[in-house]
Amino acid sequence: MMRPSRLLQLVLLILALCSGIARAQDVQPLIGARVDMTAVLRDADGQSYVVADLLTPEGTLLLPGYHRCTNICGILQQELAETLSVMQPPPRVLFTSLDPTETPADAAQMRDKLQQAVPDVDLSNWRFLTGEAEALTALTAPLRMQTYVRPGGEVLVHPVATAVLTPEGALSEVFFGFDFTAAALGSALSDAARGKVGGLRERIVLLCSGIDQAVGRIARTALGSLRIAGVAMLILIAAGVALMLRRERR
Repeated sequence: MMRPSRLLQLVLLILALCSGIARAQDVQPLIGARVDMTAVLRDADGQSYVVADLLTPEGTLLLPGYHRCTNICGILQQELAETLSVMQPPPRVLFTSLDPTETPADAAQMRDKLQQAVPDVDLSNWRFLTGEAEALTALTAPLRMQTYVRPGGEVLVHPVATAVLTPEGALSEVFFGFDFTAAALGSALSDAARGKVGGLRERIVLLCSGIDQAVGRIARTALGSLRIAGVAMLILIAAGVALMLRRERR
C-alpha cells in the first residue's frame, strides 16, 4: 500500500501536471525534418561548435530547455541520466537552451548541478549548449515547439520532450515527458544511427511551468497513475450512465 505522505505528494503532482498538460498545438514535430547543421552553438566551457560537429554516428539525443530552470528541466535531466547510465558507451546528449540570453556560465552551473545530483553517472558525453536566437531556433525548428514567458519574466514555459536525431541531423523520434526507458531509447538511437525515422511516442506532453522539485521526482509514477485514473474515470462514467438508465426503466 502507498504511504500517506507519498500519496499526498502524488496527488499534489497530479494536480500540478493537470494544470500543465500542453495543447496539441504546443508541439508539432516534423518527423524526418533536418536541423540546421551549420548553426553555431557554445558549450559550458565557452567553446563554439557547429551542430554537425556535435552529432554522433550512433545517434544523438536533443533536450530543449533552459539552464536557469528550477523546475522540470533538472528533473528530466536526472531521470534521463540515470536511465542512460546502463547504456555503454553512453549516448551523446545535447541539452540546448531555448533562451538566447543565457550564457556558458549558466550552462556550466546547470552541468555542475546535474553532476551533483547524479554523482555516479558519467556525463562526459553530455553537452550543455547556448547560442544566439537564430542558432537556437535553427536547432529546435523541427520540433515546432511553442514557448512563452510567464508574467514576471522568470519562467520560460515549454513542452518537455526528448528528441532523437540521426547522424545527418534528421528528427527520427520524439519521447514526450518522462515516457522513456533505456530499452526504448536504445532502440530509437539504433534506428537513428541507420538513418531510420520513426513515429511519435505517446503524446503525453508536459509543460515545464513550475512543478516543485521535491514533488517532481515522482513524476514518472504520477504519469502512470494518470493513465490508470483515466481508465478508472471512464469505467465510473459508464457505470453511472448504466445506473441512470436502469433507474429510468423503473
